[in-house]
Amino acid sequence: MTETVHNVEKLLQAAENVDKMSDKGREIQSAAKAIHISGHEWGAVGGMFFSDDYSDAVGQINEHLTLLNGTLTAIESGMEETAKTYAGANQAILDRISALENDLKDTPKPAGA
Repeated sequence: MTETVHNVEKLLQAAENVDKMSDKGREIQSAAKAIHISGHEWGAVGGMFFSDDYSDAVGQINEHLTLLNGTLTAIESGMEETAKTYAGANQAILDRISALENDLKDTPKPAGA
């Protein structure tokens, strides 16, 4: 059988791996959002010097995790769409090759061949 160079299965497997990374990223983000440090836990010195910096850092990390998760979701979607396109292209190529092979079989042989 004739084959094409587009490996749809590998692309779909890669998309599945990216999906798993995205799921893990969302789990990490969810766990991070669940961490809350109240003002009395900081104490006087911590409340004065560290709580604002901590809050800023938490906000930045959350923002970056949101961007990361969005990027992974977009990559997964792109890989899946590419796999669908490749699958269609593969089938079209194989159909054309098959048609050409059938035409070749139906072509009369020259005399003496």
